Amino acid sequence: MILTFLIFFPLLTIPLFYAFPKRSYELLIVVMGISFLASLSLFNGFDIYSPALQLTEFMPIFSYFSYSLGIDGLSLPLVILTTFLTFLVSFSLKEYGKNFHVLWIVLHSMMLGAFLATHVFLYYIFWEAMLIPMYFIIGIWGGEQRVYATTKLVLYTFLGSLCMLFAFIYLMQIFGTGTYEGIAPLSATLPIHIQIVLFCLVGIAFAIKIPIFPFHTWLPDAHVQAPTPGSIILAGVLLKMGTYSFLRWAIPLFPKAVVYLSPYLMGLGLIGIIYGALLSWVQKDIKKMIAYSSVSHMGFIVMGLFSLNSWGLHGALAQMINHGLTTGGLFFMIGILYHHYHTRDMDEYGGIAQKLPFFTFFWIFLTFGSLALPGTGSFIGEWLILLGVFQERNGMGILAGSGVILGAIYMLWLAYKVIWGEAKKDYTKGDLLLYEKCVLGLICLGVIILGFGSSQIFLPTHATLSQIQKVIDQAKQE
Repeated sequence: MILTFLIFFPLLTIPLFYAFPKRSYELLIVVMGISFLASLSLFNGFDIYSPALQLTEFMPIFSYFSYSLGIDGLSLPLVILTTFLTFLVSFSLKEYGKNFHVLWIVLHSMMLGAFLATHVFLYYIFWEAMLIPMYFIIGIWGGEQRVYATTKLVLYTFLGSLCMLFAFIYLMQIFGTGTYEGIAPLSATLPIHIQIVLFCLVGIAFAIKIPIFPFHTWLPDAHVQAPTPGSIILAGVLLKMGTYSFLRWAIPLFPKAVVYLSPYLMGLGLIGIIYGALLSWVQKDIKKMIAYSSVSHMGFIVMGLFSLNSWGLHGALAQMINHGLTTGGLFFMIGILYHHYHTRDMDEYGGIAQKLPFFTFFWIFLTFGSLALPGTGSFIGEWLILLGVFQERNGMGILAGSGVILGAIYMLWLAYKVIWGEAKKDYTKGDLLLYEKCVLGLICLGVIILGFGSSQIFLPTHATLSQIQKVIDQAKQE
């Protein structure tokens, strides 16, 4: 019952936060630490050569609905990423109080539930439930325009989710089951016109969550208005929920539709890469710049997914993890700057390298990670994605490569404006605190490990992605 433990153990500790409110912060660290260690135990006994769902838990509830959990090579790295980031960010939550801590726990559990659910309706419940804590996190602790940002976030995602729900209800009605193992082989046999309709219904929900152009407009508002912990998890985990869902549900369930629509989806990903990079280039607000850069980076992942070959699929999954670490780390550092100096305008900074050596080191390191320099995990992810794209469409590959150049321009310009040049502030607040150094040190260590050890770290993903690739190849032949 390890999967059930991962989801519900943190929720069962919530009464303790109200019984001992003065120890809320310490309780949060302990609970998130236990959750992270429990997630690492998933490797124990995990068969890396099996594409099947493992550690499965099943309990029928009523007709068409069951409590069904499972994990495989696709969900395993994202579960680890979720528990790792939520644990690290918890160290920065001391000033937020018990109500924020409780919402943090609920968000953590709902995200894990979505990654582990293997019944379409159970997955939908977790998918929708994670909106509730994020709504309050941004709506209560966010910036001046937080109500507008949260309203836009909820409207976009909720309307998209309704489309997904209609598709799932249809599948359960015609097949009499909603488990992944039950509907995946059956739905793949549906006529292509039905698959296209159903794929578009679920695809809208996933595209909004990523977000794919032109469904991206909620993201910069949410990032800018969210408190720093919300921005980290939004970029690090929640955006990956959309790309994960394409791999988990949309591609295996509707492979004929995916093969037919893949050129158009790659095109939308390409637009996102260039459009997001250009918008990042012209921003003065540091947080908004990194927010638009996420649109660009997620465009790479979308192109990798819908190149529909082994290079692209492996690169997309690797880049989900890499982006979660590098962008999450950058948002963490932006939050530190804003907390001390109450501005995100890059023109208000400069000369940080003269006064804050540790901050400078981590900022430049994460910038290099974002730029996908060799030795970082992002290099592996983007390289595999570009190989996959070039294998299918050379023209798109060349244009996607321009996104790498644009990314270097705006990220190096940001580093020049903030880190180098003449000091515009006295920076009397001092350098990073000990816990900030530890958090950033662990994130940077993850970036390096993923850069040099990707072949071993992602070994458990090969069997699952190979199985998805077989489904795609069969659809191509038909």
